[in-house]
Amino acid sequence: LNIFEGSFAPAWDYVAKIMNDILIPIGVSLMVIYFLVALIDKSSSGQFNFEAFFKCFIQLVVATLLVTHLMDIVNAILSVGYVLIGQAADVVASGAATDEIIERAKEGIWANGDSLFQAIGRLAQLLIPYVMSLIVRWGILLISYTRIIELMVVTMFMPLSMGDIFTEGIHGAAMRNVKRLFAVSLQGFGVYAVCVLFSYIQAGLF
Repeated sequence: LNIFEGSFAPAWDYVAKIMNDILIPIGVSLMVIYFLVALIDKSSSGQFNFEAFFKCFIQLVVATLLVTHLMDIVNAILSVGYVLIGQAADVVASGAATDEIIERAKEGIWANGDSLFQAIGRLAQLLIPYVMSLIVRWGILLISYTRIIELMVVTMFMPLSMGDIFTEGIHGAAMRNVKRLFAVSLQGFGVYAVCVLFSYIQAGLF
């Protein structure tokens, strides 16, 4: 499911608007507060010098750049999954094997001269792949919608977590959210690959 276009585009536009108009300004304000708190902490502990100031200032600049360009970063991360899906689609078409099975069964189900057992066998050949495809389809839809909701919620509140760069560096909530987004992006490719794999396994079974 591509959140950049189609029926999910309005929801993604809403997330982007909330981030740009509300949460990113709050995130930038938090960066300044973290910067001042870090300077006060260094000063009160007797560790304040030009090196400490420069380090805190660089952290402020990096964190502010990350927050203000967050949508570009998120779009780049999510585009990785869609590019992989596009490349996989160029190699093989999902569902082709299953469709071929069903079409062959449809052609044979009405064949003249078949016995009752032969007709039942052809009907089972048509029905069983359909039921299995239906189960997989609902499972994929559940995964996809869960992925969409997780992706949008994590993205929306990412500006508020970037302040952890001051306290936790690359091991804080900010980098965990980036890794989480990347994992969710790759889930789309994984779901597509599972669909194609299921199609070929089903063809082999029947």
